[in-house]
Amino acid sequence: MSSDVHPSLKSIYKIQSIMVQLAWLCLVASLFFYSPIVLANAIILALCFLYSYLVLFGKRYDLESEPFSVKNFFTLAGVLRMLKNTRMAFTAWTHILVFDLFAAWVIVVDAHSRELHGLMALPFLLLTMMFGPMGLLAYVAVRMIMTGNFVDIGFWS
Repeated sequence: MSSDVHPSLKSIYKIQSIMVQLAWLCLVASLFFYSPIVLANAIILALCFLYSYLVLFGKRYDLESEPFSVKNFFTLAGVLRMLKNTRMAFTAWTHILVFDLFAAWVIVVDAHSRELHGLMALPFLLLTMMFGPMGLLAYVAVRMIMTGNFVDIGFWS
């Protein structure tokens, strides 16, 4: 990956990082006081907007000469080639952040719907922050063991 990064992408990344940190703080706080989830929701949607903007209109931030092609999505070599483009790598990172935040949001909402104590869900939010899907999987597994319900693997039921 090129060490050169479009100056605007650097600024967008800094703003994104602050938004993501604030969203995680809101989600953790939402385990104990549900109202911060409104701000977390707004931030997650803003990050969805940022992702969409980068996909649809972000070409102006490309410094690399390699053109992007949809065909890159269908082979490992193509995906790796695509991620050599700084803007596409940043877009992929935004995608990961949004889905990790969404998985954490699911944990928070589900814990509230089942009246599980926030301290029970907190370690799973931390695991989700670092390892995304693994945190969500661990939460569902422990929730099933704690509730004794091995049939209900869904959310909000």
